[in-house]
Amino acid sequence: MKKILLSALIISSAFSENFGVDIALIGQLPKGEFKDEGVPTGFGLGINGLWYPSKQFGLGLNLGISQYGNSERQIPFSYYTDLITITEKTTNDLAYGHLLLKIIPFQGNVRPYFEGLL
Repeated sequence: MKKILLSALIISSAFSENFGVDIALIGQLPKGEFKDEGVPTGFGLGINGLWYPSKQFGLGLNLGISQYGNSERQIPFSYYTDLITITEKTTNDLAYGHLLLKIIPFQGNVRPYFEGLL
């Protein structure tokens, strides 16, 4: 993974006008039924890598991962005795990846854009 990130950094710095990278902090705030059931708040990181073949059009990849809770409990190894226990550890992770399309219809000081994920 480190080699891939290092290679992407070298390539993007060599052709920096055609590439863009965004890093974001992700927050997961449960609402409604999720909040009622006690789902904890989660945090994570997201990254977008874009290649711009032209000034109005970008193609890329959107990746992210976050964790919204973990738990640990002791389970008896046998139902007949509780002298030996097993530790069960559970983590709740969410990871995603999307293809990203970005359209920038106007050039100037203010440049609104449209993004789509697949």
